[in-house]
Order: sequence, then structure tokens, then C-alpha cells
Amino acid sequence: MTYSSYTLSQRMLDAAISAYAIQPDVPANFFPDLKYWDPIGAASNPILFSRGSYDIDAGFLVTTQDNWVVLSLRGTLSGFSYTNLESFISFILDWWEDDETRLVPMFIGRTMIGNVHKGFLEAAQTLWSAVAPHLFAIDWSQYNGLLVTGHSKGAALAPLMAAFVKGYLGGANGPKQMQVHGYAMPLAGDPMFAAWYRNNGLDACTTRYQRAHDIVPFVPPYQSWNIFQHLTSEPGNWDAWLLCNVLKDLGDGISTGYELIGSPIFYPGQNPVGLSPVTGPGAITGSQAAILAAVYYGHGEEIAKAHSAVHSYWPALFQQPNPQLSLDELTAKVEAELVGKA
Repeated sequence: MTYSSYTLSQRMLDAAISAYAIQPDVPANFFPDLKYWDPIGAASNPILFSRGSYDIDAGFLVTTQDNWVVLSLRGTLSGFSYTNLESFISFILDWWEDDETRLVPMFIGRTMIGNVHKGFLEAAQTLWSAVAPHLFAIDWSQYNGLLVTGHSKGAALAPLMAAFVKGYLGGANGPKQMQVHGYAMPLAGDPMFAAWYRNNGLDACTTRYQRAHDIVPFVPPYQSWNIFQHLTSEPGNWDAWLLCNVLKDLGDGISTGYELIGSPIFYPGQNPVGLSPVTGPGAITGSQAAILAAVYYGHGEEIAKAHSAVHSYWPALFQQPNPQLSLDELTAKVEAELVGKA
């Protein structure tokens, strides 16, 4: 199948997944799985970026055969087992340590546009310093526009990077249009930032994709619905009691005051294949009910698994299972890669 067989939503998820192939120790060794890379429809070699302490902030820039420029931002590389709750909680703590959820001012030049997540802003700023020269060098008249994508932390960075593009490259010499695709998107900013984002036309072109039972899109908590205030004091079983109390403890150290941005698309069900996505207000209430049900009844493994780009979001958007290769198939794949490098 060629790239034209896929929707932009599917292609941008594949681009977000491909960004995880950027390794922090050897960022030049970029070998994305072709299953995810080919649908992007790349027309050029990607320009890779790896910045920040221990290269924890990364992404790539690539042009496509249908004349888009794609900026894909890598998610958190903490690494967790999607069947292990403790590992998943450690992954979340990677964001929350050292008051990184504290809201701090974001500026375009000397203009404050709102308050945003401290850790995400630092990551966006360091990436912007690397990406900006390449964006300014593009002849945007030759392209449809810019697609910004990411999963998890990458999804949180996407609207911040879009804001930089709008603020510094929003004139006639910039992209004709922008789209922001955020998969498992955490919250990034406060109502002031959300208003600036909306008033500058970015909210209307931002899509927030969310899977049932994924807790990450609810953190940091947003003003109209704080998940930590909805944790039951009488959970259904021991696992639920433990999960509720762990989350309550985590919630005590998280900054509040965030606001949702973009249009939600909610993919319901443990197995999303065959189920239609939900949009509008139903997407918000459906996702809230799904996460509370998972917490109330102690389905920690399902909560952890739901966040996976490969095992949860990909089957939902492509409406097919994402089967795992057998060890023999993996061996053959690695052998082919070794032969290719020889």
C-alpha cells in the first residue's frame, strides 16, 4: 500500500511512532520500522533533532510526496511495561518530579501568550532552537503547510511548537496552514494560553486523539474536571484501593489550572477494532467514564496498556490488530538489517 491509502490521522500517528526510533545515545542511528515509516510518504531524508539533558528531547522534520512538511516530536523515553502498573507510574513520575508541572509564562518575543507546563516549555524551547533555522529556510509556497505530530510528551510539545511557528513564522513567508495531531496528549497550558491558541486559529486545526482507559490525557488536571477529585473513597477491590491511593498521592504534588485545547476524538473499548470513534461532548464524557471505571475496579494493567502508541492507539486508528512478531520473525528481521549494514 502507498501513503495515499492512509488518512492523515493514520500517517501522523505513524510519524509519531517513528520518532521513538531516535536513540538518545546515538541519534544519528535512525532506523524506524518501515511498517510505520512507509505510510508517511516521505519525499526526503529526515532531518533529526536531539537536544536537552541526555538528549531527552528529540524529533524529526521531513517532507512528503503530497507536499506537506511534517514535524514529529518524540514522546518520553522513560520506558515502561504496558502490563506493569509500577513501571507505568514510574513513567508518569518522570514528568512530575522537580515541580515540572508548575505553570510558567510562555513568550513569543516579548509578548506573554499564557502560562504553560514548565517541563514541556523547556523541551519545546530547546527543540525550537534546533528546528527554527530549517523552518525559516523552507520555501513554503511549494508546500500545503505544516503537520505537527507527537505521542504522549510529543503530543504535549506539539501545540507549543505550533505556537512558536505561528508567532515567529506566521506571515506570508510561513506555512499556508497548520495541523496539530496529538495522540495521548497531556495538558500543556492554562486558560490564557488556550485563549491565545484559539484566537490565533490554532485550536480549530488541533486534534486530540484519546483511547479508553488512558490516564495521560487527564494530567495535569484541567479546571473543568480534575480526575484526582473523582477518585472514590470506596473502590471496588484491593487493586482498586491501591490504585486510587497511589494516584491520590501523585495528585497532591501536581499543579492545577490547566485547560483543554483542540477537538477530541475518543476511541472507546478495550478492543477498539470495529468500534466507531466519538467526537464532540460525547468524547469528553465517554473518556471520563472509561478512566474512572478502570480506576474504580482496579484495572491498572489496562490503564498502562491504553497509553501505548503501538498497542493501543495504532489498532484504534487503523482498525486492525497490531500483531507481535514471533521470535523467529524478529530474528529474521534483525538478520536482514545486519546484512543490509554489512
